Amino acid sequence: MQLKKPVYGYVTPRYWCDIGNLQEYRRSQRDMLEHHLHFSLPGRAYKKGVRIGERTRIHPSVKLQSPCLIGDDCVIGAGTTIGAFTVIGHRAKIGRKAKITNCVLWDDVSVERGVALENCIISQNARVRENIFVYEGTVLDVNV
Repeated sequence: MQLKKPVYGYVTPRYWCDIGNLQEYRRSQRDMLEHHLHFSLPGRAYKKGVRIGERTRIHPSVKLQSPCLIGDDCVIGAGTTIGAFTVIGHRAKIGRKAKITNCVLWDDVSVERGVALENCIISQNARVRENIFVYEGTVLDVNV
C-alpha cells in the first residue's frame, strides 16, 4: 500500500547512531567511552578513562578498568571488578565479588554478590541475584 507521504531527512556533520538494535546501542556506549562524541562525560575523573558520579561509594578493593562510567549514588562492594566498556547508571548497587565487563546497567539496578555479567544490558530496576552468570547479548529487565 502506498501512502504517498513525503519522507524527510537531515544531514548532520555530528555523531549519529541509530540505537534501534542492540549492536548499535552498545556501539554508541563504546563510542561515548572512547570520546568519539563531542560532549563531556558526567561525573568526576577518578583515573584516566574512569568517571564516577557524585556520592558514589566504592570499596577500596574494587578494580576499575578503563574506560568505564559509574553514575551518582552507587554502591560497589568489596572485591568487585568493573571491567572496561562498562556503563553503570545512577543508584546501582553492586554486591561483593561481582564481575561486570562490557555491560550497560541502567538506573536502580541491583547486582548481588558473586554475579558475573559480560557483554549484556540490564534494564532499570532489575535485580540480578547472587552467583548467577549472564553472558553475551543478554538483555534483562526482570528479576533473575
